[in-house]
Amino acid sequence: MMHQEFIQLTGLEVSHEKYTNSIEPKYMQSKLDKQSFCKRYLNNQTEKPLAKELKEIKEVIQDFKGNRSFAKRQEKQIIQKYSEKLKEYNSQNWVDRNFINTLEQRMQSDIYNLYEMYGNDTTIQIIYLDGTECNVTGTEIVTGEITPKLQQIAYVSYQDGYTIYDTLSGNLDTKWDIDIEGEKEIDWDARDEYFNQVEIKFNTKWGMNH
Repeated sequence: MMHQEFIQLTGLEVSHEKYTNSIEPKYMQSKLDKQSFCKRYLNNQTEKPLAKELKEIKEVIQDFKGNRSFAKRQEKQIIQKYSEKLKEYNSQNWVDRNFINTLEQRMQSDIYNLYEMYGNDTTIQIIYLDGTECNVTGTEIVTGEITPKLQQIAYVSYQDGYTIYDTLSGNLDTKWDIDIEGEKEIDWDARDEYFNQVEIKFNTKWGMNH
């Protein structure tokens, strides 16, 4: 598809540079024809994330980032506690080495469990306007392993052990509930299909290939 064809099919005035560097590579990677690609592109341009849900999820991310310094202080306290104990043993003595290894393993386990307390049950998926994604847990944000950028967001979903919602449909807690012999169950196939369609709708790498 040529630059001019894209303009004619979408009615959008985009620069040759933006088309060449951003839009055309996505089209080349997709399996869509020109009309379908342009239709999806227009949908993505006009789709705005729900403001309330987007604000809430951004606040959650900021809270996790805010816990970093406190968690780091707790980590230092754990290291200091075990360092004092390790001083009692001689690493040159093979018997003491067993105690040292045990203490070091316990220290790493305590540090791991410390960070797991911060958001290990929280998963956030962010899709940006350019189709790139960030899938992150609360723990990864607290540790600083991943820091999601909060600009140019097209879509976000949030889920933990209690609730699930996104910026496309709002609350999703009961969206896939079905009744099977009087018992409430989740239609996992319908749930998976919903999130597959989200990937397709917002032109992620996975979505363009499916």
